[in-house]
Amino acid sequence: MTTPEATAKAAGFGGAKVLIIGMLVVGVLVLSTGLVGAGYLTWQYMTQRPDTIPRILAAETHVFAAVTPSLADLPQIIRLQQAFPDDDQVVPSSADEPVTNQLAEALGVNFEQDIAPWLGTEIAWALNRALLDAVPNVGAIDRPNLDDADEMILIFTSRNNGQAQAFLDKQRQHRESQGMQFAVEELQGVQIYARQGGGPSEVLDAFALVRDYVIFAGSPELIRGIVTRDPSSNATLEANPNFQKVRAALPNDRLGYLYVAGAPLLEIFGEQGFDLPLTLERQQADQRAIVAALHGLGFAISAYADGIAFDAVASLDRSQLGSGSQALLAQFEHPIQTQRIGRISDASATLVAFAIPPSFKASVLDGIREQPGGERQLQEFEREFGFSLEDDLLAWFYGEAQLVLLPRVESDLPMTGYFALKTEQISLAEQGIAKILRSLEMMLGFMGDFQFEQREIGGSSWQIIEPMPGVQLGQAFVNDEFVLGVGAEAISAATSPASSFSQQHTYQAATRQQPNPLGSMLYINMPVAVNLSRHLGFYDPDLRERMQPIRAMAFSASPGFNAEGVATARLFIVIAAE
Repeated sequence: MTTPEATAKAAGFGGAKVLIIGMLVVGVLVLSTGLVGAGYLTWQYMTQRPDTIPRILAAETHVFAAVTPSLADLPQIIRLQQAFPDDDQVVPSSADEPVTNQLAEALGVNFEQDIAPWLGTEIAWALNRALLDAVPNVGAIDRPNLDDADEMILIFTSRNNGQAQAFLDKQRQHRESQGMQFAVEELQGVQIYARQGGGPSEVLDAFALVRDYVIFAGSPELIRGIVTRDPSSNATLEANPNFQKVRAALPNDRLGYLYVAGAPLLEIFGEQGFDLPLTLERQQADQRAIVAALHGLGFAISAYADGIAFDAVASLDRSQLGSGSQALLAQFEHPIQTQRIGRISDASATLVAFAIPPSFKASVLDGIREQPGGERQLQEFEREFGFSLEDDLLAWFYGEAQLVLLPRVESDLPMTGYFALKTEQISLAEQGIAKILRSLEMMLGFMGDFQFEQREIGGSSWQIIEPMPGVQLGQAFVNDEFVLGVGAEAISAATSPASSFSQQHTYQAATRQQPNPLGSMLYINMPVAVNLSRHLGFYDPDLRERMQPIRAMAFSASPGFNAEGVATARLFIVIAAE
């Protein structure tokens, strides 16, 4: 026989599970199930995206997530449903989903009858203070680590307070029938309910209707703070300058966003005790200063006609940084050219574009020399191979780099690819590579007929070697770029591609709203990449079918922090129109 206490605990956890996981998608659900006909979505919801919940939360709130959909998002949401008609994990298709079934089971309510009539356009989850005693159990979303439950707050805007109160009463009565007990107190005209009986805290332990907000919290103290806090004062999250800076850096047309304050990030940095390599050990103080200067992190999701965007931003106060921290950031502040990326062959499966900073040479050499016996090992390496690592390679090995993977056509390799570097020291590169190739021929000649053959391919002179039949390795300088190629397909694509990404509509859509200037980019040409996975033995028919609507994925990032102290990154997923 199940005890009332056990039943109450199960019901409490089930409610937390439903609201944490399920209710954050209700904002999308509301728009996609025809709530337009309810009569309350007027023109303002087409042109405005309300974001009022930060006005009632404490200024020192550590984590805040909000879903703020508008009517303008409806066409994009419908389009996503059409692209994934049988995949409810992407976009819920109706109110009769497992989420709403769980609501009925855990809280004794029905979405359409008890929630939709009062639910407004904002849904939020907040963590008043992030407790870092334990690593969150992110691997089990259905059973999250709720050690911070007494610091959690769930907030829903209400457009009909009478029906909202009826919902709160109904779910309370259902939970009481399962063995729970609640005490009620009145504060400034607000009735605050709190679960009694002890036991671990749950996010549903306390609840109230405060002004036009339905609130669940892990403790009644959190709700008391909301009741007594002046929404127009400087004690709110809305008035927090750090929150304002992070939110302002996110896209205005976002469906939802997440804010993480700088304070818990600094605490994490201090508690983890990172085991840094010797080359970075002396920079730990500079790294800590960077974390201490952070206003916070922000994440957002937005829906567009071409697909979905996931954005991440970091904002910091550069005036707080010393010269060491500024120098550390400067290593990542080298932009790359989007036009150069666009010239890559559209037959490629994946490309990575990034910048190698001029400080790369010092980082490598310092890392070697700081190792026990490192200087001696470096000298032995250079004596054995017959070239100077510093003068013949590292002196010119910096600039804009690209790594491109292509499917095989004729090669006996599972895939082909090439690396290209637009160096600023082309003369040093030509001299250094010539010396390195001669050294390799001498070193490996004892293994057999190891000699590079010069071939003209696409107007460029390539040094080619075939270590085995059907496998070509090559090096060339193509348009003043250092290129290493593996496979005939890659060598040809690096020299003179038949058609480029810049001519492809999918690539244009994926990169239309990338950070400007651009610091790095990863682009996946999904149809080609999926076919390549079949050749590599990773073929999954079910996965292939589910990925069919996705045409490309582009992850791009800014070159470090700009003058205003903002760094941005975006993942854009291009989804087919049909």
